[in-house]
Amino acid sequence: MNTSAERNLVVLPLAEVDHGNINRICRALAEGFRQCGLEPAIIDYREPGEAPIRRLKRLVSSGRVLAIMALNAVGFPLTAHDLIARQGVQLFVYGMDHPCHLYPLMEAAPAGTMLSFPSASNVDCCRGWGLDLFDFVHVAHGAEPRPPTAWADRGIPLLLVGNLSQSAAQLRAVWATRGPEIPVLEAMADMLYDRGAPTLEGLCQRALAATKNSDGPLSEPRAIAKMLRYFDPYARALMREGMLQGLAGLPLTVVGDWSGLGADVPDTVRFTGPLDSNAVQDLAEHAQCIVDTMPAYFSSHERLFEGLAGGSLVAMIGQTDFDDLNACGALIQANRLDHLADQMVRLLDDGEDLAQRANAGRAAVLHDHTWTSRARCIKDALCGVMAPPRS
Repeated sequence: MNTSAERNLVVLPLAEVDHGNINRICRALAEGFRQCGLEPAIIDYREPGEAPIRRLKRLVSSGRVLAIMALNAVGFPLTAHDLIARQGVQLFVYGMDHPCHLYPLMEAAPAGTMLSFPSASNVDCCRGWGLDLFDFVHVAHGAEPRPPTAWADRGIPLLLVGNLSQSAAQLRAVWATRGPEIPVLEAMADMLYDRGAPTLEGLCQRALAATKNSDGPLSEPRAIAKMLRYFDPYARALMREGMLQGLAGLPLTVVGDWSGLGADVPDTVRFTGPLDSNAVQDLAEHAQCIVDTMPAYFSSHERLFEGLAGGSLVAMIGQTDFDDLNACGALIQANRLDHLADQMVRLLDDGEDLAQRANAGRAAVLHDHTWTSRARCIKDALCGVMAPPRS
């Protein structure tokens, strides 16, 4: 694929979403593309009216655009598909979540759209759903290098970032409206911590079999994706509640909207409330250990990579997809919440070689897991699939 000066633009979006996190990632990717020899072009969808789509059409019509990127659904063009196709421009969706959350977008996306997902199992899931009109690649989250704070100056022993605006029980109660899906969702909840289903879609397949729905309409990809969109928020909430309860006796700082929390917590837990992306990063720079609250079927999250890149340890349930990170010593990993809590207690009591372990994790991320590394992966994927403009 020609990526010379006349065709080297990658269009990236800015939007008012996710406490500024998407915008921060887009700016980091833009710098990564510059370092890879491509030219980023920013479309600010916060501008009023039709100004963003008019700018997009002008860029596409110039013949210089290599690809239009969306992060999740942010920046995905809902119009001008014919113009984009005529110019041979690749649509690239950088998925930051499980594919079930982007299934509605995939139903509307034109054939040939390329989608990446953060876990290798996510790509297998999409291919298993028979979505043959698209190209799928594995591109994990990344991190932006920042100068590390000295270990002695890190005054936050444990930092947990996430939201709990609704409790797991409240989210599960919504299932009562789901009709025939109820038995499958309830079976998934019962099986959630079984060791035989390491992926979200695998858990659903087991629940379908257990409820004798493996060959019925609920086994169709669209129906599965819909059930997963109901189940995933419940599993996340359950994990966050469990993390907070398991670590509540430790010096824990919690960021986010936790208005759904019904239980009392001890004075060792400090709640900051919701913060924007930059404020969260400032706190993270002073944390010794960042707690990743995602369920085990998420093997990738920006908090994991950015925590390590900032010189913190990271506590998580499960494993990443990357052997270098699993072996670096900076990840505190367990398969069960109570085991993870026990490790955290011993970690804080012991305190030996923690700085060295954190430095090893930082080195591993800076070597191969920055947003520039991810931009390079995306460029390589684009150069392998791009087609010439159609007349």
